[in-house]
Amino acid sequence: MSEYWSDILNHPVDKLAVIELTEFRLLDANAEFCSYFGHNRSELINKSFISFISRDASSGRLAAWNETLETSGFVKYHDKEHGRIIQIQRVIHDGKPYGFARVFDIATNKKVIEQELADSERRFKTLSDVTSEGVAFVQEGKLIDANDQLGRIFSYDDSREIIHKKLAEFIAVTDIQRIMASAEISVTNRNEVRATDRNGRPIFLEVTGSYLSYRNERTLVLVFDDISIRKRAEQALQQSLVSFQRLLEDSPNGVIILTEGKIQYLNQAACTLLEVRDEDEVFGDPFVDFIDDEFKSAVLEDIQKIRDGGEVEDKEIRIQNTSKEVIDVEIKSTLTVYENKPSIQITLNNISARNQLIQEQIRVRFVEEINSALKAEIEEHRATQLKLEKQQRQTLEQTAKIESIFNSTENIMMWTINAKHEITAMNTNFIKSMKQTFGEDVNLGDNILEVIQHHVDHNFYQGQMLAFTNGFKGRPQQFELPLLDCEGATVWWQSFLNPVYLHGELEELSCLVYDNTERKQIDRKIRDSLKEKEVLLQEVHHRVKNNLQVISSILNLQSSYVDDPKTLEILRESQQRIKSMSFIHETIYRTADFSRLEFMDYIKTIASNLIQSYRTGGVLVDFRQEMESVGLNLDQAIPCGLIINELVSNALKYAFKGRKKGVLTIVLREENNEVYIAVKDDGVGLPKDFAYEKNNSLGIQLVYALLDQLDATVNINQSNGTEFLIHFQRKQ
Repeated sequence: MSEYWSDILNHPVDKLAVIELTEFRLLDANAEFCSYFGHNRSELINKSFISFISRDASSGRLAAWNETLETSGFVKYHDKEHGRIIQIQRVIHDGKPYGFARVFDIATNKKVIEQELADSERRFKTLSDVTSEGVAFVQEGKLIDANDQLGRIFSYDDSREIIHKKLAEFIAVTDIQRIMASAEISVTNRNEVRATDRNGRPIFLEVTGSYLSYRNERTLVLVFDDISIRKRAEQALQQSLVSFQRLLEDSPNGVIILTEGKIQYLNQAACTLLEVRDEDEVFGDPFVDFIDDEFKSAVLEDIQKIRDGGEVEDKEIRIQNTSKEVIDVEIKSTLTVYENKPSIQITLNNISARNQLIQEQIRVRFVEEINSALKAEIEEHRATQLKLEKQQRQTLEQTAKIESIFNSTENIMMWTINAKHEITAMNTNFIKSMKQTFGEDVNLGDNILEVIQHHVDHNFYQGQMLAFTNGFKGRPQQFELPLLDCEGATVWWQSFLNPVYLHGELEELSCLVYDNTERKQIDRKIRDSLKEKEVLLQEVHHRVKNNLQVISSILNLQSSYVDDPKTLEILRESQQRIKSMSFIHETIYRTADFSRLEFMDYIKTIASNLIQSYRTGGVLVDFRQEMESVGLNLDQAIPCGLIINELVSNALKYAFKGRKKGVLTIVLREENNEVYIAVKDDGVGLPKDFAYEKNNSLGIQLVYALLDQLDATVNINQSNGTEFLIHFQRKQ
């Protein structure tokens, strides 16, 4: 059973059961009921409840019973009779009658029974209030009780406003009589009635009813189900169907409905198109039989695609009517439902007349276009003839101008050659230059490459004559050609070759040449001068380097006459700084590019020299390099070298005191013209109160002065020894 009855059946004391009142089957029972008869619940379900009542305990009354029954007697089960009172109360739920059965001891106090009955009525009232149907108790045509849902159906706030009203205030008398007659016959009879709510709004109700004993009186119990929404939807659907049928019948296009490919419906336009009197003539015939053979497969594919839920485009096909007349139609197919079956709606539009009209229009347009084309061709021919005459005059004038330009151009030699290297055209300047410079008389048809080959200066020749071969492959060429004139002097031709295409084919090469000898001589002088200056500049740097080495040697000699350790240290540091600058000048005069010095090699030289100079017994320094190739100009290389000299010297002097070995690392890298230099050691670190602005060390002061000169930043990291990280932008 539904959980609807759980509150009643779960009574901890009463022996309760639910009975289906049509066949009097036992639908459910609580634990007390099952325990009383000595069986479990599954053995009792669906048993006939009449079998529980002894033959002398009003079993006949129960079989014909149609109201609340309370009787004393015996109940039995498995031939065992029990002296008990049985009480059965009739209840309507979801439009169906049910009975609640209770079994009492004969000695049970009647007041207790009455109290239980009152409790049962209250529980029933609670159940009726939460149901979606309205429930009414009617005596002598008046509502003596009802649930709140019935009040809401008639637009009242609750049931109190409708109790004691006459049923005829809501429902027509004829409908009331019909409901009462149906209740006398069967509780399952349903009646649809049209009523009016409190506001005069019509509503539709479905009513079932039956008679039972309520408060010791015969009472008509009615169950009302509001079906207004459903009825309005049915009416709207019916009106829509009528409108749709009228629309189909009045449509100028033929409409055919197919179920499983067979004709089920035709409108009047479709009957006319297929030439039948009505749809009965072709009902059940396959629609494909009316389609021209050329289009059958395409239409069948469309129908199958629509059945599968797809969509198809409209098509133009041909059909044959019952008279075998071929008709051009436009077909549109869609999915529909006809008589509750999935179907295909075919819409046919007769386009035969339209196609004939289009064909006639095409013929007329074709004739008109031919006439227009002939007229236009005649006019075009005339215009072309006039244009040709004008172009001929212009061509003669243009040819004269080009020939004048071709022959009057000074300092530029021009000629054209064919694939055999024969001259096909040349300007006057070329003829004149060949005669004056090389003593050659050139004429049309001469093989100019053979003539030029005799004058090639092989001291400078690098295969430039191959440019003519490449030119005939369709690639423009530009080159300098060295030739010897009549006096044996070198003459330079700046030459340009361009392919000449005639009718889409490469036929000739155009050659344009001018004398480039004077510019070549100027270039040679400039290069010789630059080379001489580079040699002089290298010599200057070499001498500066030598002078710095002399100064370093003087300091070295001077230190042999000094006994003061601090003075010796100063001389030694000065000597290292001079060596650092000396290495820069040595690097400069060894390189060919003064604008870019390879700084990585310079750092390696400085660091290696310092490690060698500061090497003392007992301390082994591991020099590690993490450097990339970085080019700096002279203005940045010298201060960077001095900075590295000071930082490496300080590390070697102070970082590894009291230790036998240490690690010195130099990092050099460049990212987007930003240079990063790091000098780090794993030594004892700087003093806690270290500050360069308060430090009297010349080396530290020199480092920060050089950083300002480079416009660089420095960060000091003392997490593991000491690390100086320098960052500046490389100048171009």
